[in-house]
Amino acid sequence: MRNESGMTGTSGTSGMIGTVKKCLVSGFGTGYLRPAPGTWGSLAIVLIYLLLAPWACNHVYSEAAAFWRLNLPLIAILLFSCVVCVALGPFTEKAFGKKDPSYCTIDEWAGQAIALCWLPL
Repeated sequence: MRNESGMTGTSGTSGMIGTVKKCLVSGFGTGYLRPAPGTWGSLAIVLIYLLLAPWACNHVYSEAAAFWRLNLPLIAILLFSCVVCVALGPFTEKAFGKKDPSYCTIDEWAGQAIALCWLPL
C-alpha cells in the first residue's frame, strides 16, 4: 500500500535507516521535487559545478591544477552516486514498489557528473 509520497510501507524501508537510504537514492531530496524530478536531480550537479568553477580557477598557477580542482569533486560525486545506485538498488525497488521510480534521482547525479567532468574551463 502506498502513502502520499509514493512509498510502500514494507518492512525494512521505514525508520531512521530507511529514511537515510531514501534520502540518498532521492539525490538528497531532489527526487521529491515536481515536476520532472530527474531534471531537478541533474540541476543539483550543474549548480555544484557552477559553484566550484570560480573557486577552481582562482589563484591557480596552472591550467592542470584548475582542471583537477574542479574535476576531483565531480569524480567523487560520480563514484559516490554509482556506489549508492548499486548498493541501494534492491532497497529502492522494494521501498517504492517499482523499478526505476521517479523518486530515485541519484543516477541523474552520476550521469550529470560524467557529462560535466571533462568540460574545458
